Amino acid sequence: MEWAELGTGRAADLVADDTCLSSGRAWKGMSLQQAHVPRGGETPEGYALNHALVLTTSERAKTERRLEGSSWKSVPTRPMTVEFLPAGMPFAIRWQGPSDAIVLELAPTLVVNVLGSEKPEPQLRFWSSTDDALLIGTLLALVDDVRAGFPCGSLYGEGLGASVVAQVVRNCSTMSEPLARNRMGLSPRRLRMVLDYLQDNLEGDLSLQRLAELANMSLDGFIRVFKQSMGVSPHQFVLRKRVERAQALLGNATLSLTEVGLRSGFADQSHFSRTFHRLIGFTPRQYRNALR
Repeated sequence: MEWAELGTGRAADLVADDTCLSSGRAWKGMSLQQAHVPRGGETPEGYALNHALVLTTSERAKTERRLEGSSWKSVPTRPMTVEFLPAGMPFAIRWQGPSDAIVLELAPTLVVNVLGSEKPEPQLRFWSSTDDALLIGTLLALVDDVRAGFPCGSLYGEGLGASVVAQVVRNCSTMSEPLARNRMGLSPRRLRMVLDYLQDNLEGDLSLQRLAELANMSLDGFIRVFKQSMGVSPHQFVLRKRVERAQALLGNATLSLTEVGLRSGFADQSHFSRTFHRLIGFTPRQYRNALR
């Protein structure tokens, strides 16, 4: 978690030395770290450079936190406690033993992209919960995606990230109005632009942000209206189109199964086989044999 010390401005990554899993730069506007901190410690007062969601995944020893203008307070020690630290909010923390956590950093620009530049940027506050099953489940799904090596490319993770931002804004924002829900689908022209772009770029690592830009919409709004227009999420739609392309390519006996998967946009052969079997009912090899 990128952090800067108050007063000195010294910057550091609070969990860099203890990170056991990282998303790196796979997603635009967000990054994930899973860390095991083996011993107690204390941070001087500082602030996160990006918004940070911290999910504690194991029972931890006595921990205390001090937020700006307040005294030291005990932090819940039970596992699956999720906390939100807004960018720029001063805090200090101290703990007495080992702990395990997942840290998801969200760039402030990502929040603007998800909500849309036409909306005022929300004022986000510190927030903590021990029972937000939806948010916890989304964070764990992001961890699974990183651990699997991003088999669906960035589109899947960025879609989950947009969902996280929407949940954070609802839980941690001072906005008086909820996020607007566009009840209209994409216009025929915008929908055609998006679908043509998807078809022309199935082999590449598609970006959810690029699709939202083509539709001239916020990320949150685009995901909602795309599903209204097509009946499935952008990620699910792309998977189906990639499988359709694979079905056509499997008729070419000169292409290996690996080549078919790559030309269809699957970077991972195992993920290609599993997805194809789930949607078609046959493995790629069985489907090719049936064509013969």
